[in-house]
Amino acid sequence: MGVGQRLSGLLAVILAVTLAIVVLILAIQVPKATAAPARGRPLSAEEDAGPPTISVRANAIVKVQPETAYFEVGVLTQHKSAAEAQQMADRVIGRIMKALQEKGMDRKDLATSVCNLRPSYADDRDRRTIIGYHGDNFVTVNVRELSRLGELIDACMAVGATNIGQVEFRVEDIRSYRKQGREMAVKNARERAEQIAAAMGVKIVRVRSIDETTSDYARYGRDWWGSRRETMMSQAIAYVPSDTASEEPEIALGTFPITAGVAVSFEIEEPGGA
Repeated sequence: MGVGQRLSGLLAVILAVTLAIVVLILAIQVPKATAAPARGRPLSAEEDAGPPTISVRANAIVKVQPETAYFEVGVLTQHKSAAEAQQMADRVIGRIMKALQEKGMDRKDLATSVCNLRPSYADDRDRRTIIGYHGDNFVTVNVRELSRLGELIDACMAVGATNIGQVEFRVEDIRSYRKQGREMAVKNARERAEQIAAAMGVKIVRVRSIDETTSDYARYGRDWWGSRRETMMSQAIAYVPSDTASEEPEIALGTFPITAGVAVSFEIEEPGGA
């Protein structure tokens, strides 16, 4: 047998072995490829949605009587001299502080909240010319006896105060009222969900999710000069000058609302279901 024949026979054997290996590999891989789609098949819309649920939102309002209050009182001044504008404001603030302390206010309940001095410019497009100065001075007054609120405001106006800010009312233990509101909101959500479930002929199984929708504060106060103090609650005042029918400012206290809200999702099933 020649060399050429031996080489041809060897190549035939190699090709046969290679072909057998390829067939074996394909035989192993095809079942895996066939099975993969079965494991990774997309879920149907019903399977993907999970168990049926009822979702409700509920709120509760707790009305509270205010216990304390504070207001900001101050003066706006204007003068050609910066020093004089500031001195004018200081003199009025001094009289306000003295009048409040003479009314029995504790010094720790009085605090400076605004003290600004800024220039005023002429309406000149070519250059900025200072023509005077504005002074803004304000004091925060913390009132622990609400029955004296009108009396204290009147005393401030009598000694030269030009501006009274928004009166903001508070309670000492607001957390307990928020707790009460949350409990009421959750109870309300459960009752609403049970009513809906009964009307649909299904029953509630368990709570799937719950989210609180209550903000941290009842609202954010904004008085006329743009204070950014976060307040628990605020209420505007109606000032009646002492020379009219009323001898003191009339403050309508009333009540203020503390709100709580929840959003709850309940899992449901038909009676007799697994």
